[in-house]
Amino acid sequence: MLVGLHDMPFNVLQSAFDGLYPAGMQWYWRADFFNEISDAAIAVHCKYGEQLPTGHSTMHLYPIDGDTSRVPDDATAFAYRDGGWAGVIVGVDPDPANADVISPWGLLAGTAPDLDRRRLRRLPDGRGAGSGQSVLPQQQARHR
Repeated sequence: MLVGLHDMPFNVLQSAFDGLYPAGMQWYWRADFFNEISDAAIAVHCKYGEQLPTGHSTMHLYPIDGDTSRVPDDATAFAYRDGGWAGVIVGVDPDPANADVISPWGLLAGTAPDLDRRRLRRLPDGRGAGSGQSVLPQQQARHR
C-alpha cells in the first residue's frame, strides 16, 4: 500500500526512494526492450521474481506506448519507441561481497526464451559498465 500519493514537485518525486536506496549500494542492471510478453517469459519472471537475492533487488516492466511511441527513433538518444515493453532486472545489495549473488540472479532472470528482444549494448570503447552509458545499437554512432 502506498501512502503519500499527491501532487508534488518533480525533485521530491525523484528523491522519494533515497532512504531505501542510499548512496554506496552495489547495483547490477539489465534491460531489454520487447514487443510481446509470452507465457514462457511470464514463467521465467515469476520463477526469478520469487528468488530475489536481496530485499533491494527488483524486476520492473514498463509499457512503451502513447506519446512515447509517436516520437521517431532517430529523434532522441532513446530508440525502440514503436510500442511494446521495457523490462528492467536489478540486483542490489549494500555489501560488495555479494556481487556474486546479485549478478548471476540478474543475468538468469533476464533469460526468457522467446522474447523478441532488443537489448541495450555497451559502447564500443567499453564505457557503460556501471556508468549508465549503455546505448541501443542504432544509437551507437552518435556516441563515437
